[in-house]
Formats: sequence, structure tokens, C-alpha cells
Amino acid sequence: MKMDQNKLVEIIEEQNSYIGQLEVNNQKLSQQQREMAIEYQKLFDMVQVQRLMVKLLGTDMQKIAEGDYSVHPVPAKEMKDIKRKIMDIIGKEI
Repeated sequence: MKMDQNKLVEIIEEQNSYIGQLEVNNQKLSQQQREMAIEYQKLFDMVQVQRLMVKLLGTDMQKIAEGDYSVHPVPAKEMKDIKRKIMDIIGKEI
């Protein structure tokens, strides 16, 4: 009986060790997910800024993708709106 209790204690300690390792790994995974979300947001913001910068030229990404590199004058009000949107994303004036 004494031997069985020792074996049970050993098993419980081993399981506790595994649980501890799982908790540590779970925390690491959560941290990686947070970092990936931050990185994704940065990339998304940069794509948005690039799209808006191209719009300042009087064209858009779809036209460029189709091989149309022509540009058109952008009205002052629209240019001001685009610059404000860019500033909102990057946090500084262009």
C-alpha cells in the first residue's frame, strides 16, 4: 500500500510538472499572438498609407495593377482629406 501511495505521489508530481510546462508554453504562445497582432496592424496601416499616397497622385492601386500608370490632378479638398487620413494612421503630418 505504501508503495502505491509513493507511485501516486510521483505520478501527481509528474503531472503537475507537465501542467506547469503547459502554462509556460501557453503564456509564450499568447505573447507571440500579441506580437503577431501588433505586427499585422503595422503592416495593415502601412498598406493603407501606401494606398492613400498613391491616391494623392491621382490614381489607385487597381489601375496600377492593371498597367494604367496615368495620373490625374487631385482636387484640393480631396487632397486635404487624404492627407488627414494618412496623418491619422501614421501620427504625423506629411
